[in-house]
Amino acid sequence: MEPTFYIDNVNIDTQYGIKVLNYDSLIAGQKQRVNTYEWPDKSGVDVDFNNIKYEAGEYTLKCIMVAATEDDIDSSMEALTYATKTKGLFVLSMRDTVFRKAFLCYRNDDISGKLYSSKNKCIYEFDLKLKGSNPNALIDYVDTGVSTNYIYSNTKGPGWLHWGDGVKEFLEHSGDYSHTYLVAGKYDVIMDIDKDAPNIAPPYVVPDFDTDKSIYDVNAYVTKPFTLELHMGEGTTSQDMYYHIIFNGVREIIYIPSGTNMATLTITREFLDVSALSYLKVETYLNSEYGTKVRFFMFKGSFKLINAGVTRFNFVNDSGTAYSYFPNEFHLGNNDIPESDINTLLEAFNSVVHYRTADPLVLDISGGTNAVPSSVTAIDTKNTMILNLQTYSDNG
Repeated sequence: MEPTFYIDNVNIDTQYGIKVLNYDSLIAGQKQRVNTYEWPDKSGVDVDFNNIKYEAGEYTLKCIMVAATEDDIDSSMEALTYATKTKGLFVLSMRDTVFRKAFLCYRNDDISGKLYSSKNKCIYEFDLKLKGSNPNALIDYVDTGVSTNYIYSNTKGPGWLHWGDGVKEFLEHSGDYSHTYLVAGKYDVIMDIDKDAPNIAPPYVVPDFDTDKSIYDVNAYVTKPFTLELHMGEGTTSQDMYYHIIFNGVREIIYIPSGTNMATLTITREFLDVSALSYLKVETYLNSEYGTKVRFFMFKGSFKLINAGVTRFNFVNDSGTAYSYFPNEFHLGNNDIPESDINTLLEAFNSVVHYRTADPLVLDISGGTNAVPSSVTAIDTKNTMILNLQTYSDNG
């Protein structure tokens, strides 16, 4: 069965009346472009096989167009010129019932051919010369089924994505991108990037939302599997919220829709290899009227995650109102911290002056099993998981 040809998913036979008679150049593989060095004192060349690239593909499609009049031929060729030259890069697709192949192309030369006309029919034979822009591009052969929506998961970083319907979009980073087609069906989606390039993890974008308090009840047990439960305060949420768990560098975003009953919300995640645990973070982000955001981290260091009990972290001012600004940073990382240094840290934290002196902030940590000396003001106990507090401000 002869394949059908498409330009940006437009059937060139039904749209322009073009039939492809010969497409051998599309079947051939691409030439390799290698770095070589020719030594004057010995035979042959040295070839760098660690840096093999492909030469741009050159394709010649021998075509024929049949129409009733020369005007029809001229009109179809104008449309073909727009599809192949005026638009620049386009997706050329070749499909039959079991085979699909796609190319990212541009017109390499003007079209020239021979016109045969008679009283009732005109025939135009021509060569359509194309050049492959990226013979090693990343191609997804998509079938949307009955849906017109498609989500592309970019893993390679920035580059131009050709959705296969004539629409292109510059993807600034890896991540998920969505597109809506006019009709459902098959599309050849091409990312103009080296498909053999290493994957790049998507950046994290902090969602913009507000919340009154940052209260966590944390249950931590070092049984296998490791389970983290977050009981996030009381009452119901008045807006959408996002919470974040980071385990060994992998971030999971937990979405909590508006109206969720926080008093009964429990989020459980299991980590099978407890012995490999290097750190565990739970974060929240708060926006005050000053545009400031705060991060709260919990690390495992020299502390043991055994019988941790329930620990509450509550950042409030004297009147009980939560604020989202701190002018300092405490970072202890994953090192073993002796208890004397922890005491010093807590004392230093307690002496920090809030930017509103009338509303000093207090760090209240309760429920842990390891007591902190009572001489540390406003802190009665410490839990086995507190090791890090960071802040940063959007308003400088």
